[in-house]
Amino acid sequence: MLSNDVEQSLRAVLESAISWCLRVDQEITKPVRISWRVSISDRIAQFREEMTSDNSSLVWNVINLLSRQKPFLTLESCLESDPLIGPQINKLIGTRIGMRRFTTKELLQGALAYYLAHARSDLEFDDEAFMKICSEFDEFFAATKLKFTHWAVLHNFRTETELIELTPSMRIHRFAAGEVENLWNTDSFFQLLYPFNRMASFPPLEFDAYIERTTQWEKIVGEQESSQQVPPGEAVFDPTAEFGKVITALRILKPGAVLLGIVQTKSSGLQGMLGGAMFGVSPPARDLAGNRPTCNLLQSDIVEFQRIWQIIEQGVLEKDKSFQVAVGRLSLAADREKPEDALIDVIIALEALLLSDTQQPPERGELRFRLSLRLAQLLGGDRQGMIRHFRTARKAYDLRSVVVHGGDTTTLDQELAVDAMDLCRQAIRKVLDLSAENTRPDWEALLFGPLSNESSDSAEQGS
Repeated sequence: MLSNDVEQSLRAVLESAISWCLRVDQEITKPVRISWRVSISDRIAQFREEMTSDNSSLVWNVINLLSRQKPFLTLESCLESDPLIGPQINKLIGTRIGMRRFTTKELLQGALAYYLAHARSDLEFDDEAFMKICSEFDEFFAATKLKFTHWAVLHNFRTETELIELTPSMRIHRFAAGEVENLWNTDSFFQLLYPFNRMASFPPLEFDAYIERTTQWEKIVGEQESSQQVPPGEAVFDPTAEFGKVITALRILKPGAVLLGIVQTKSSGLQGMLGGAMFGVSPPARDLAGNRPTCNLLQSDIVEFQRIWQIIEQGVLEKDKSFQVAVGRLSLAADREKPEDALIDVIIALEALLLSDTQQPPERGELRFRLSLRLAQLLGGDRQGMIRHFRTARKAYDLRSVVVHGGDTTTLDQELAVDAMDLCRQAIRKVLDLSAENTRPDWEALLFGPLSNESSDSAEQGS
């Protein structure tokens, strides 16, 4: 808990600051600005302009004014002599992610801004809001670790599930009613990321879910920016890469061009209160413009989605270059607007997946036959199903050749690209399961059946 001296002096300064704020004539001298506000209903956005108080300018001016008066100087002395806060005040505080200097003036600016945003009345001091500020001060300065939240909107994605938990610290949340509207209206940075443009689509209209990951980092206090290197063997946390594995799992499981939005990393508690919330922003992996097919994740898909993600999280893709190529090309195919472009990517993916053991480049016809046969073998099923898979792969391979050699694509069957992508997803899931067991498809066993020990020895002698 904060010492009585710190708490009493902090209250005295805040009370003085609030009285100054109440003296400001809102119509004349209180800073105001024009703000955009949005109302979203039935996927229709209506915009309006509002004159809102510019509390950031007000807080800065008031705290600057009070910084030369006795209550502020008393608080500054109490903070510097406090056994918990004293060693940290006016020092750089942070983690390997980033550091900032916390001064008495900064602490007061954050506290006043928080109070003005959360106080229930202008007529009397709000003790509940004040105690929340004291709690955040105490928790931050006593902490040995700092908490961060990394999150990003999922584009072209829908789910009927409110919460999908991958780990206790990483989850996919479905936006509640009015949550996107409130986010856009209260987060100026979010407005910059997704500005309103009357001549273009407004992405937040289509937002259905977001992904979130929480982390904790060792707190560092010092006079200079931390130059600590990551210890050998310790992984560097990259939220964009971590979320990318989730996107990969979704694309392997379901059709649709689900995309990761811009990743924000925010600090919680006192750092967020002081406006030091943003430690970094990562750009989206791909261009977010344009209409793309939506990935619809049903309740019945959740278990399989979690299973695929867990296998990817184990690092199987990093162990197999050809598998990486296959998954990457499938992902690219989902982004293509033209079916012929998607078909090229799908065949490259299948070649990487099914023909990686081919040493010398055979004739095109032999590759075509081998790829189609292996795909049918890998997916299995009854006789008719395997024949259907074989013919679909063979036809897709032929049309890919027409495309890359400049042939006529005006009569290209768009459904063929969709079917080929579906077969590719199924094949990747089959190989993914094998990779999780550190094995690869045994093409001879799939074609001729598993060998007994005796026949295996004979086969090796004859080879």
